[in-house]
Amino acid sequence: MHRITIIIVNWNTVYLLKQCLDSVVSCSDDSCRIMVVDNASDDASVSVVTTFFPQVELITNSENLGFAGGNNIALGSTDTEYVVLLNSDTILSPDCVALMLEFMDTRPGVVACAPALRLPSGKLQTGGGGFELTLITAFNYFLCLSKLFPFLCKGFYIDQATYVKLRQPVKVGWLAGTCLMVRKSAIDDVGGLDDGYFMYAEDAEWCDRLRTRGDIYYLPGLEIVHYQGASSKSRGAVSTEWLEATCNYFLAKHGVVKTSVFRVILVAGFLLRFAAYFFMSFFDDGYRGNADAMRAFLVFSARWEMKS
Repeated sequence: MHRITIIIVNWNTVYLLKQCLDSVVSCSDDSCRIMVVDNASDDASVSVVTTFFPQVELITNSENLGFAGGNNIALGSTDTEYVVLLNSDTILSPDCVALMLEFMDTRPGVVACAPALRLPSGKLQTGGGGFELTLITAFNYFLCLSKLFPFLCKGFYIDQATYVKLRQPVKVGWLAGTCLMVRKSAIDDVGGLDDGYFMYAEDAEWCDRLRTRGDIYYLPGLEIVHYQGASSKSRGAVSTEWLEATCNYFLAKHGVVKTSVFRVILVAGFLLRFAAYFFMSFFDDGYRGNADAMRAFLVFSARWEMKS
């Protein structure tokens, strides 16, 4: 009998999808139901699933519904005890799902958990999870206080490296949807992801609702590999998609007045980071890309218009 449904939403990541499914199948047993939701890919994704993974249930959408919309299609057709949202650009470690399941089984008050996210380069990803988005957590993160004083100044994003060293579970406000195990009873209570967010911020918003049903934990003792950004429309370029989604999320959560302050925090934070990276690029050309990214984020933050 299935206890877990692993849902993978895919859009034009055929080679990474096969790699992901290889890792999922190798560490799954009869307790796992595996579903792939294809968001109208125009590569060979669908044929790869049907040819190499006949045990995987495939849903094909006629249009790209985004991360939230794609996951919601699958969430509406599963009744297992747990659900795992998994990006198609990930590689699961052999025992990751089993250990997340063990963590959830022994802690009935926990509604969601997720592992650390490591990039193929070996670095830990920014954005694995964090604390609830407020003016304080935004200030702490964007002004780098949460990096300097991670246990004193909680930031919107956690510094994964700090917690991975300790390897102890951390109660957080939200987790990335990259590899996220959620108790299905909590989903039944609060509903699925908000498909008003095409990509990015939908996980943080969902966790706001899930937290009304229990605790959410980041598990830095577990890790998966994440080829971050493979499904982004801006592959290969500096993308501000995540920042636009975060701004819209803050606006919906806190209103116009606080969002005006939030924008000041963003501008100050990205200006500080741009200046630091620009200075360091004179001594190490490797920082030039960081400076370019901070410049793009700074310009976006200054120009972003609030939606009414």
